[in-house]
Amino acid sequence: MPNLSTRLQKLLLKKNVSQSWLAQKVNVSQQSIQKILTGETRNPKYILEIAAALDVDPNWLKTGEGDIPNFANSYETQAEIQDKAIKIDLLDISASAGNGTFVSSDVIEVVSSIEYTQDFFTKTFHKKEAQNIKLINVKGDSMSPTLECGDLIFVDISIQKYDGDGIYIFSYGETLFVKRLQMAGDKLFVLSDNKSYEKWDITEKNFYKFRVQGKVLIGQSQQLQRFG
Repeated sequence: MPNLSTRLQKLLLKKNVSQSWLAQKVNVSQQSIQKILTGETRNPKYILEIAAALDVDPNWLKTGEGDIPNFANSYETQAEIQDKAIKIDLLDISASAGNGTFVSSDVIEVVSSIEYTQDFFTKTFHKKEAQNIKLINVKGDSMSPTLECGDLIFVDISIQKYDGDGIYIFSYGETLFVKRLQMAGDKLFVLSDNKSYEKWDITEKNFYKFRVQGKVLIGQSQQLQRFG
């Protein structure tokens, strides 16, 4: 029965790309890619990046279910694939899923970026503008089990106000949070998925301290799973 290893081997062959090229795109060692191909690594934490680099459905790559790749036009050169790449910046800041992260500077630096093909970006983010999507690390456990400490979140920074129930990045005073926001009557409640944290609310009295910085679109786990 085909597994991740055989699916990845087929993709590399059909896409006419090397292990070293894929490793460079995903920002891991070639040995890490080799371990997937040999079956030693069965559940890599960077599956989304691999799928993006090869322009395939990550669910299909991981499980064999979902959208099956069309290999009819697979023989693009590496340069052609790179020319079509869309970069999403990873920002040098953590959003706290806890008691807040102090924002010490108005200038946020880009520490790295992840490249996606146009097709993959469109399938994943639909009509979103690439320049409005940023990657941020989660810090703390208040959004567990939905988001764990160290997870990456894709944030739409074009959303600068409450836009329906969901998970948001927002500042309150000089601290930055990632929390679930929910409107009830004239109050905006701040909720943690970890029930050990109490909810609190944004009212007219403290609204001046509150500012939405973006809405979370996707969370990507960074947890390692050991199988031996």
